[in-house]
Order: sequence, then C-alpha cells, then structure tokens
Amino acid sequence: MSTIPTQPPVAPPAPTGGGITRRGALILIGVFVLGLIAGGGGGLWLAPHMHRRLSRQDRYVRHMTRLLHLTPSQATQFRAIVVDMRQHWNQIHRQLQPQYDALFNQELRDFAPIRAQERERVRAMLNPRQRTEFNAWVAQWDQRHERLVHPRPSHPEAQTPAAHPAASAHPRR
Repeated sequence: MSTIPTQPPVAPPAPTGGGITRRGALILIGVFVLGLIAGGGGGLWLAPHMHRRLSRQDRYVRHMTRLLHLTPSQATQFRAIVVDMRQHWNQIHRQLQPQYDALFNQELRDFAPIRAQERERVRAMLNPRQRTEFNAWVAQWDQRHERLVHPRPSHPEAQTPAAHPAASAHPRR
C-alpha cells in the first residue's frame, strides 16, 4: 500500500474586485461632494434669473406672503386686493399721464388717500402679528420712497428736490 503524502491545507484565495478599497471610497465621496457644490452653485446662479420671470406684482405678493406668513386663504385675498388696486392705479395713470410729469409732487399727495385705503384694506385681513410686520414694512417703504422723491442734498450747491430728476420723471412701474 502506498501512502499519499498529505500536504498542508491551502487557504482560499482572498476575494478580489468585490469590495471597495479605501481609495475608491474617497473618490466616490469626492465626486459626491463636487456634485453638491456644482448643484448648489448652479442653483444660486439660476435662482435670480428665475425670480426675474415673475411680474413685479407676483414678486410683491410672494414677498408679502412670506414676510407676513399669510395662510393660503389670506394670500388669495391679498392677491385679489393687489390685482384690484393695480387696475385702479393703471386707470389713474392712464387718465393723468399727460399731466403727470408736470404735476408729480402734487399728484403724490393726491394719491396718499388711495394708498392709505389700500393699506387699510390689507390691515383689515391680517392678524395682530401680521399687522405689526406689515406696518414695519410700510414704514420702510415710505422711508425709501421719500428718499427717492425728496433726496437730501449732499452739499449746499446740490440740486433742490424739485430740480432732481426723480422729482420730474415718473418712475415707471
């Protein structure tokens, strides 16, 4: 009888190609991070361009909806007020356009009651917290508008408000 010499057992080969190496994982994470950066940068670049496609009226409604945290029902009411008042303003502008440039400062005073009525209609639909936010926004708007219509002269020889271009030209809406 012959005996077959036995050899020590051989370990199975290590798996290849089935696992992720450390280098592969770092590359995968790097590509993911670059994708996030590119996507975020693209979003930041596109956002202002997409915003411009909205009408001024739509941007105003969206801004006030966010600022005042309007409910969907309030936002619908607010939009209706804005549309109604825009039609009212457009009618006034069409009627007064021939004289508008010559009478700009006087007409601003004449429009004050209409603007006050619009603001009171908006205030009537708001809750107390929203009214506070709206009143703060109105104060800021009035302040910016006043600076546009009656800018302060930077030195004694500066133009008077009546001679300033903003006072003699209708700001196109």
